[in-house]
Amino acid sequence: MKKKKVTVLQYAKCRIFLVARDRESRAMTYVKSQLRECISCQQLTDTDEESDGEQSEGEDTVCLFFRKAKDGRILQRSFVVTITGRQCELSQVNPYEHSAHVPPVFPPASPHLTQEMIEECRREIAPLLRRWLNRHLVLRVEYKSATITRTPELNGERLVCGIQPVLCPTDAEIVHVELSDGAGLPSYGTLYQSLASGVPIVVSGINPGDSNLTPGYFIKRHGKEIVTVVNTVTGAVRTVALEDFMRDFGTSDTDVQPEKLKDWPPTKDLPTAFPEMFRIFQEALVGPILTTKFGALNLETNMPIGSCPPDTGPKAYLAHAATKGTTTRLHCDMTDAVNILFFEQDRIDGVEGGALWTMICRDDMAEAERLLCQWKKGKFEGHPVHSQEIFVTPDDVERLRAAGLRVWTHVQKQGQAVFIPAGVGHQVRSATIRTEKRRLISRQVTNQSSCVKIAVDFVTPVNVVHSETIGEELRKHRLDIDDTDAEDVLQLASICWWTYVRSQTEEYLSARSDPFSSPWTCQYSAAPAYLQVPVKVDARMYSPSPSGMT
Repeated sequence: MKKKKVTVLQYAKCRIFLVARDRESRAMTYVKSQLRECISCQQLTDTDEESDGEQSEGEDTVCLFFRKAKDGRILQRSFVVTITGRQCELSQVNPYEHSAHVPPVFPPASPHLTQEMIEECRREIAPLLRRWLNRHLVLRVEYKSATITRTPELNGERLVCGIQPVLCPTDAEIVHVELSDGAGLPSYGTLYQSLASGVPIVVSGINPGDSNLTPGYFIKRHGKEIVTVVNTVTGAVRTVALEDFMRDFGTSDTDVQPEKLKDWPPTKDLPTAFPEMFRIFQEALVGPILTTKFGALNLETNMPIGSCPPDTGPKAYLAHAATKGTTTRLHCDMTDAVNILFFEQDRIDGVEGGALWTMICRDDMAEAERLLCQWKKGKFEGHPVHSQEIFVTPDDVERLRAAGLRVWTHVQKQGQAVFIPAGVGHQVRSATIRTEKRRLISRQVTNQSSCVKIAVDFVTPVNVVHSETIGEELRKHRLDIDDTDAEDVLQLASICWWTYVRSQTEEYLSARSDPFSSPWTCQYSAAPAYLQVPVKVDARMYSPSPSGMT
């Protein structure tokens, strides 16, 4: 049976730490059941009992296992708990762990950073920090209720924003943008407004040229890598060399198993494991100020060097053609995400393929969950969406739409990036497309198209409220299924806190001001880096200069 080791810290004096609390992790509950107060805390407890329960508020009791120094250092105990199945064992106690107060060191700020971007970040995280840190005097004074601008909300059947209501998309349709070397480049305002309104965006025309991530690229550079692939029908798992897995790309052989390689690399960061692949992906990202790790509008960039980073990717997804199809079931992400289809190979019989996306408006998710659970009549463990047990069929799509819910479908083709706002329910299934009587018909039947995709999550300021909501739903889901050892891989509270801390540094306070850089109205080009389009140009007016604009 698999063993798991969990470290637990004593976070307060014994008298406070040993009090049992609701919904603690299994390891924390076990540690508390095995311990007693230190002599100092026990003496104070005895004194309180002798004085008829009146606590000695004025006495500064020195706990032997938790002490704070004036310089910020903490002397505390730590415990290592070994979990085997349902059994816990206290395997190690470290009585004198020191936690030193170390000033945070941040990575270099984005060269595109402006005061307008900083203000947008501060404005959006303010409501969350006020609630999380309601005893923090600085935040209470600085962020008054009257100055907090509302985040997007539903007004009747139209999605509007309290900040710029006239700017956000209100037709509830997918925003389509064609990427080109001239006019039509997407602007940051377009991306930001759409994400704020919860409307998916599709950017077409991405073509890194010779640097594209094709099967040949993977076989040549990573063919000997041993990977774990999953059969999406049976759930069977096997290990195989990557070159063997990709050998059937583009075939329509009925014997080919519907297998996929998902979230690759599984244990390492893509920049560390495959730096060249990471560079190609970064240069192909639309809206790099929003989507890259060090983009000024990606709150993740404010995490200090040496801190535990959030698990936001990027991760690769490779799947080959098979007759039974591959499926990513309906689920909901905590953050905004972008998914780029780098390679798609049609079948040898000429049938055109693609990835069929089904997306449900985040404001309609609660009702969609209720209806789908009613129609499926299954027994779901925990939250039906977060457990990824529901697959939405074409009939379900029609019934949801008939019930007045907003459901979008889109067939993603090679060279397209799909932006999914935080909280939007979505699933992906491969599709075949054929032309019949001059009509384009898509069918959710089989995975006829081998594909290579890479996706990354990013934390947009305007959607942190939705990230918090999904995070709470995921937490409740884990508790409902008794998965109390699960980790908070996003660390939204830490991200927001460090964003505020960094906003007070000299580097941020001295950032330049550019009124045209406000994310809501910014018309600067959001073209990917490989196009070498200057950022500070109007995306609506730009056309390449013969002499080379800079």
